[in-house]
Amino acid sequence: TNLDTLKPGWTARITYGAVGGAYDLYKKAPVYCGQNSISWTVTSSSFEQLELVSPQPFDISPYTYLTLYAQAGMPGQNIGAVLIGADGNPIPARTAAQVPIAQYGGAPAMYSWTEYNIPLTAFNTTNKTILGIALKDLNGGTQNIQPPPPIYFDEINFSTKTGASIPCPTGGAIQLTQPAPTPGIEKPYYPEINPWVFIIPAIIIGLAIIFQ
Repeated sequence: TNLDTLKPGWTARITYGAVGGAYDLYKKAPVYCGQNSISWTVTSSSFEQLELVSPQPFDISPYTYLTLYAQAGMPGQNIGAVLIGADGNPIPARTAAQVPIAQYGGAPAMYSWTEYNIPLTAFNTTNKTILGIALKDLNGGTQNIQPPPPIYFDEINFSTKTGASIPCPTGGAIQLTQPAPTPGIEKPYYPEINPWVFIIPAIIIGLAIIFQ
């Protein structure tokens, strides 16, 4: 991505979705940097992918990391990163291509952005010419909430630097607002009362009865 959109010529698509998911390349909140992020709603019963594809193959040998930021819409969203070869297939192989991003920063958090710096060596391939990347749902379509909320991504780049070293011209991130807690039933208010307030009148009444 290039702050607010995919780089010129790049396209997005959903693959391996039995039902098909939905994505938005211009989500206004939450945003880590710039004015837009990418939201992706996984609705499929299989291992759906959001693919970001270049108009032509390119060489990633000058780079060290695949960097990105993610924010979960619900707990337990498990995402893998995949390199797409020049022939359009995952590399090095479909069974070994995906790298769980949680290995490089933990599971995506809700209401805050998690930075991921995935070394390109983690993909265990000597093939340095690729067509793009894919973000893969590793839950197999089994989502904790139905209908599932989106997961959000921002600042997806190949870089020689880690994400924190890449400046964000616009400064602060825009977050989703965490829901306010549901107010509970208020308990009756009993201020702290000195027990002598009750003891002294009781003594007086008792003496009055005795010495009546």
